[in-house]
Amino acid sequence: MNPRSPEGKRLSKPKMNIEELLLNLATWFHDNKVGERTIKDRIAYSKRFLLFAKELSIDEAKRFLSKYDNANTYNNALQALRFLFRFMNIGELPFKQRDNRPSGLVIAPKVESVLALINNIEDISMKAYLVLCSTTGLRCQRIFKLTWDEINFEEGLIIPKNGNVRTKNYRPNPIHPIALNLLQKLPRTSNKVFNFSDKRVRKTIDEAEKKLGLRITPCQLRDFFYNTARKIMDRDLVEYLMGHRLGIREHYLADEVKVEYEKFIRAFPLNELVQCPQVMKGEDHQSIM
Repeated sequence: MNPRSPEGKRLSKPKMNIEELLLNLATWFHDNKVGERTIKDRIAYSKRFLLFAKELSIDEAKRFLSKYDNANTYNNALQALRFLFRFMNIGELPFKQRDNRPSGLVIAPKVESVLALINNIEDISMKAYLVLCSTTGLRCQRIFKLTWDEINFEEGLIIPKNGNVRTKNYRPNPIHPIALNLLQKLPRTSNKVFNFSDKRVRKTIDEAEKKLGLRITPCQLRDFFYNTARKIMDRDLVEYLMGHRLGIREHYLADEVKVEYEKFIRAFPLNELVQCPQVMKGEDHQSIM
């Protein structure tokens, strides 16, 4: 059976056994060689819709989809309903997917601006955080959640524990020598490397904006790393460090990564910025001993 030309039996909701229907739908997907993760997602959205809808109709599908503001979530739900309606021989949904592309080009900050921001930060912990954001391919929220056992000081690598991560790939990233130096000076008051809050990060960025006349967020610092590294490093390796799916080679030796990363170190002159950093005082750093 072709998933795009199904011959499913039309069922009315009052007579429908939802669990039996979903089981048949999953079998249909398996017969058509659909991946397990995709099946799981489509079954989940289908179940939500069947429990939500008063009847199996296009109007109810529209009402269900209106709950999703995020473009990616909306598109995933729409795709699941399209196959559900085909399977049940109800007809095609006349809805289009939403455009999930950014409304404009992503412009990475310049080297001078990034250096000015980092140089403006006096607190050693915040400085270390922003330096890592600007010198690795890890997402800023993942860096924010780093634990000490994920940092290999001997090898100079961040080795993140992926855990149950479905949509993001976190790969080992080399640590810039300046970042490594800053990390070694941080107090280990808990298993978390950074013990300040999101609010503290936003406040720091706001204060820097008032002083420097420019606003650079942690996410933009990651964009800076990506933009700078792609100009001088092996592009496939940069994509690997960013966690992007390559579809080709996805394995690199540590020595090979370090050799390429040396090019980025030479291109990003951080050495003169770390003079006399101060440890953040107050309730943000409380010992657990």
